[in-house]
Amino acid sequence: MSAADFKKYNTMAYREAIEVEKFPWVIDQGYQKFPEGIDTDWQGETFRTAQTHDYNLSFSGGNEFGTYLVSGNYFGNSGTSVGSSFDRYSFRVNTEGKRGIFKIGENLSISHGHSDDLITNPFWDMLRMLPTIPVHDPTHPGGFGYGDEAAARTFGVNPIARESLEETTNQNLRLRGNAYAELSFLKDVLKYRVNAGLEVSNENYKYIRKVGNWTLNQPFDPSAVNEFRAQYASSLIENTIHLNKDIGKHHIDAVVGTTFQRQTYDRISGTKRNLVEVGGKYYDVLDAGTTNPEAGGFNNEDALISYLGRFNYSFNEKYYLTGTIRRDGSSRFAKNNRWGNFPSVSAAWRISGEEFFNVPFIDDLKIRANYGELGNSSIGRSVGYGGSFYGSSIYNVGNWDYLALLNSSVIATLGRDQHIVNGATQVKLANADLRWETKEVVNIGTDIALFNNKLAFTMEYFVATTRDVLTAMPILLSTGNDGGDPFVNAASIRNKGIEISTTWKEQRASGLRYSVTANFSTVRNEVLELGYGNEEILSGITKTEIGEPIGMFYLRKTDGLFRSEEEVLAHVNSTGKVIQPNAKPGDIRYVDFDDNGEINDADRQIVGNPWPKFDLGLVLNLEYKNFDLSTLWYGSFGQKVYNGSRAAVERFDDNSNYFVFEEGSEPFQENPNSDFPRLLYGDDRNSRGDTDRWLENGSYFRLRNVTLGYNFPKALAERVKLNSARIYVTGQNLLTFTKYTGLDPDFTAPDIWRRGHDEVRYPNAKTFLVGLQFNF
Repeated sequence: MSAADFKKYNTMAYREAIEVEKFPWVIDQGYQKFPEGIDTDWQGETFRTAQTHDYNLSFSGGNEFGTYLVSGNYFGNSGTSVGSSFDRYSFRVNTEGKRGIFKIGENLSISHGHSDDLITNPFWDMLRMLPTIPVHDPTHPGGFGYGDEAAARTFGVNPIARESLEETTNQNLRLRGNAYAELSFLKDVLKYRVNAGLEVSNENYKYIRKVGNWTLNQPFDPSAVNEFRAQYASSLIENTIHLNKDIGKHHIDAVVGTTFQRQTYDRISGTKRNLVEVGGKYYDVLDAGTTNPEAGGFNNEDALISYLGRFNYSFNEKYYLTGTIRRDGSSRFAKNNRWGNFPSVSAAWRISGEEFFNVPFIDDLKIRANYGELGNSSIGRSVGYGGSFYGSSIYNVGNWDYLALLNSSVIATLGRDQHIVNGATQVKLANADLRWETKEVVNIGTDIALFNNKLAFTMEYFVATTRDVLTAMPILLSTGNDGGDPFVNAASIRNKGIEISTTWKEQRASGLRYSVTANFSTVRNEVLELGYGNEEILSGITKTEIGEPIGMFYLRKTDGLFRSEEEVLAHVNSTGKVIQPNAKPGDIRYVDFDDNGEINDADRQIVGNPWPKFDLGLVLNLEYKNFDLSTLWYGSFGQKVYNGSRAAVERFDDNSNYFVFEEGSEPFQENPNSDFPRLLYGDDRNSRGDTDRWLENGSYFRLRNVTLGYNFPKALAERVKLNSARIYVTGQNLLTFTKYTGLDPDFTAPDIWRRGHDEVRYPNAKTFLVGLQFNF
C-alpha cells in the first residue's frame, strides 16, 4: 500500500480506538506523526530478478572392455531476495571395465558450494514494514530505518538492514563416490557383487554481526563473529549374491545380501565479540574479536545394518510372484526396540497371455496385488543453524532421542558471595520407548495397453497404514522441556486412495509425434490412534483427533458483520443472552458454538480440511520435424488453506503494512456495504488469528514446466564439426490458475500437524532458462 493510503487507513484505525472506544493507552500514545516525503516500496527494495547460470561439459566413450564418462558443471544463482546467493562447482567421473568374469567400476563426484544464506523471512518482513519508514536512516544505529515510537510504531523487521548487519556464509566441499566389483559364475547365472560407498562433506559456516539495529527498541548488540567447522561422513558396504536363471518357461531372479551404513557428524565452533574495525570494515576472523571468547562442539553418529532377500519368479511371462524380506537394525533406538522385520509379497497375472483371451484391441492386460511393510528410523537430523546465535540454540541431532540430553553450559550464582558455579541440566524430555515407524501397504492394480499400444491405462487402489509415526510432539514449556519438542511414536494413520494414469501416444504420417499422459489420484487419511492415551492434539490453529484427518482447522467461525446496533442486540444464545454486548456496527459476528452466551476458546470448531480431495497431473510432449515441445501441469483441488499473509496485513490492531483495498471491499467505515470489518487499533475483536476469516479455497492448477526446443539439421551441425546441436527455452511456474490470494498455493507446510497453514514461506519462483546443447 502507498504511504498516502497507509496514513489514511492507519489514522482511521486510531480514530476508532481514541474517539469511539476511548482506549486510554491509545489516547496516551496519540495518533502517529507520519514523516513527509517517504513512500517506501518494501517489495521492490527487498526483491529482485535473479540470474541463474548452469554450464555443463561432458566427455564419454568406451569399447567392449570398458566405458568412461567425465563431466564438469558450474551452477550459479544470484537469489531473488537481497542477501541471498549460491554458487557451486562440481566434477564427476564414472568408469567401468570388464574382463572375462570380472567387472569393476566406480562413480566419483566432487563439488564445492558457497552460499550467502538468508537470516530473515523476507516475505514476512516485507509485509510487516510500513511505507512511511525509509530503508536508510542515518539517525539510527547502523544507519537503517525501522520506525520510532511517535512516527512509525511497529516492531516489523527491516529486511535490508538485517541482511546487511548480519552476514551468513556457508562453504561446503563434498565428495561422493562408490566403487564396485562383480564376479560372474556359471555363464552369468550367479553373480557376487560388493559395493563400497563414501560421502564426505566439510562445512565452514561463518556468521558476522555488525553494530546496528533493524527493529524498534532493539537492545544494543556488539559486533561479533561466530564460526564453525564441521565434517559429515557416511560410509556404506553392500554384499549381494544375485541368481538369474531361465528353466524352460520358468524364470527365477533372486538376491540375498547385507548392507551396513554408518554416519558421523563432528563440529567445533568459536565465538568472539567486539571485532576490530578499521575504516568501516570489520575484521571477521576469530582473532579479531576482543571480548567474550566462547568455544563449543559436539559429535554425533548412527548406524544402520540390514539383512535382505528378494525372490522373483515368473512362468511363461503370464504368472509373476515376488517375495522380499528385510531385517533392519538402527542405532537410533534403544536396544529393546532396535530391530525390525519388514516382509512383502506381490503377485501378478497377465491375462492377455492366456490362450482363451482374444480381444483384438487389447494388446496387454495384467492384474496385480501386493502386500508389504517398510520401516522408518529417520527420527531427525536437524544439525543446521537457525540464524542469529544470540539466544538459546539447542541442536536436535535426532540420533540420541531415547537418551536424556544435558546442557553443560548452565551457570548458577550461589552463596552470600554470589560466586558462579558451572553445572548441567536436562533440557529435553527423553523417550526410551522410541521404536520403528512401520508402513503397511496393500495394493491392487491393473495395467492395460490398447489399440496397438497407443493407449496405456493403469489403475491402483491402495490402503497404506502407518503405525507408530515418528514425529516431534508439541509440548508445553511449563513441563520444563526447553530443548525442543521430544520425538515420539505419536500416531497411527491410514491412507486410502486411488491412482489412475493414462497415456495416449501416436505418430502421424505428417511426421508429428505426440503423447499425452494424465494422472489422477485421491487420498483420504484417517487417524487411528494418537498414542500415550491421547484423544486429540492441538497445534496452533489445527486439531488432530482419532477418526479424522490430521491437522483439521480448528477455529472460531465467523458469521458476517454487524450492520447496526439492532443486529448486535439480536445476536443472542438460546436463553436470550446477548453474545457480543460490546460489539459495534462493522465488527465481526462470531458463532457461539457452545451456546453459553459469550465468545471464547470453547467456540472453536472444525471448519476446514487441509487435505486435497484429488490431485491431477498432465504431461504433453510434441515433436514435429526439428521442433519439440513438452509441458508439465499439476493441480491440487478441494483443500482449505489458512492465508498467513492476509492474517498479517489485515489486522489493523497493530501497525503493519496493509494490502491495497479493491473497489467494493473497502473497510466498513468507508463502505458500510462491504464485508471488510471496522478498522480498530489496539483491540483484537476484528483481527483474531484463530478465526476462519483467513481460511480460503487452496485449489490450484499450475504449469510447472514448459520447454520448447529446436534441433539443428544434422548437415548444418556437421558443417561446424558437431554431431548434433540443440537450442531450447524453458519456463517454470509460468501460469497458475487459483482463487487463493496468498503468495503461492503450493507452499511447504511447517509440519504434518499444520498441513494447510501458509506461514508465508518462500514461494516457487517464476524462472526462464535459455540453453544450448552441443555434442562433438
